[in-house]
Amino acid sequence: MDDFAEIFFRGARYEQWMRFHFMRDVPGKDDTALISVPHEAAERSLREEPEFAMLLTALDGSEISLERTRDAIAAWACSRLGIAGGGKELAERMRRLAGDREFLRLMDMHNGWIQELANADVAQQNSNESLQAPSFSAWSSAFSRWLEDQGSPFPSGQDDMR
Repeated sequence: MDDFAEIFFRGARYEQWMRFHFMRDVPGKDDTALISVPHEAAERSLREEPEFAMLLTALDGSEISLERTRDAIAAWACSRLGIAGGGKELAERMRRLAGDREFLRLMDMHNGWIQELANADVAQQNSNESLQAPSFSAWSSAFSRWLEDQGSPFPSGQDDMR
């Protein structure tokens, strides 16, 4: 994976952490949800993962949509890499991202892991136990361990993605 794909993957995982733990239905709007990070969780994230401040600000309190999410992650990735937020360079990077087999494989693996978490969460809710959202770093570490258990570790040189 190139540097943009690595950063985008990290941002996508952060957005999915927020969505998994802090997604709320919008009252009165069918099929509409938003990300609503409680103040304590946002403060913890800003303290522990300050590199995500821009992404947290862009997505917290906003309705969830594929376009909004994609654009927020792309803008965040561009800012991390010093790339102009629009234009031909971003379009080319997004085009390459869509064809990056390693990126797509890792996204598929992450989505599979999230499905397992969702299934476990439903079972937990049915037993009336409540869970507090883990920090993003704990979420990432859990994914890394799961990925390794699947026999598919992060590609070499990407330990900083955890």
